[in-house]
Amino acid sequence: MSVFIIIDGYNLIRQSRVLRRYELRGLGAGRQALLSRLNDYQIKKRYKITVVFDGRQEEEREEERIATAMLILYFRAAANMPMM
Repeated sequence: MSVFIIIDGYNLIRQSRVLRRYELRGLGAGRQALLSRLNDYQIKKRYKITVVFDGRQEEEREEERIATAMLILYFRAAANMPMM
């Protein structure tokens, strides 16, 4: 049986004391820290993970390079998210 996980990236970052510390350095640092941890988790568990970052943040997205096995989605606002 396959396990699929969908994560609201900014919500998880802001609910975690550890990840919030990274975000204080910048949105990119928070995303990088989250994706790095999720990448390690995904390798260990072999789950399929999708991370959604919504909002108006306009910053370079270098973190995509570290998490090639995950699907990472960016939306300008939550209202633009597709219906599943």
